[in-house]
Amino acid sequence: MDPQSVQPPRPILYICGGCGSENGIKTGEPIRCLKCSYPVLYKKRTRRIIMHLAR
Repeated sequence: MDPQSVQPPRPILYICGGCGSENGIKTGEPIRCLKCSYPVLYKKRTRRIIMHLAR
């Protein structure tokens, strides 16, 4: 693989349950808000349309 085509992982955006701010957390970082240190973070909802077949 070409070294230029490999991209570093982007941080995943989470919303703090305490103060409501957005936090970008990378792999290996502690799960805490960067502003208020609240330990509950919610993953942002995707804007893509996802369809599942149910039988």
